[in-house]
Amino acid sequence: LATQATTTAGTAHTADDNANSEILTFYKGPFGDSGKTLTITPGSTLDDIVAKINGDTNVGTYLTAAKVGNKLQITSKAYGSGGTYFVSSSQSAAANNSGIGIESIQGIGTDVAGTINGESATGRGQCLTGDDKPNAKVAGLQIRVNSATIGDKGKIVFSQGIAAQAFFRSREVTDAL
Repeated sequence: LATQATTTAGTAHTADDNANSEILTFYKGPFGDSGKTLTITPGSTLDDIVAKINGDTNVGTYLTAAKVGNKLQITSKAYGSGGTYFVSSSQSAAANNSGIGIESIQGIGTDVAGTINGESATGRGQCLTGDDKPNAKVAGLQIRVNSATIGDKGKIVFSQGIAAQAFFRSREVTDAL
């Protein structure tokens, strides 16, 4: 089951009287080690903070912010470990700012895991790709798994297109004995 990285502020936003600018820093994952910063203006409401994150061309490209029970919730747009990130604030968590706080909090995404036809496969985000070993029956076959539940997903019927069939047939005919 692939998941998106999500963080929720520890403190609810109940006041709009922050007299200072707050700087949110997003780093690791899509933001790299140096990270990206976002300045929240004094007196911002929680709706203002959400709009600032969602509207930013650097941060909003990878994350979505929402207001959930008067708390700031930030979710990666990507599924899996590639969407994992950290966020911290220049201010201690308070009712009049983002509520994130100066201690970094981490959003952790999980890659899909499973097998294809009982053979090993590697997950990345929502994509499950057949491994090369122990045998090549599903090697390279990639399946997108967007189910919200774990367990067997049933059967998939795969057939090669006419071009692939012609290619392999021509190799059989022209191969030396």
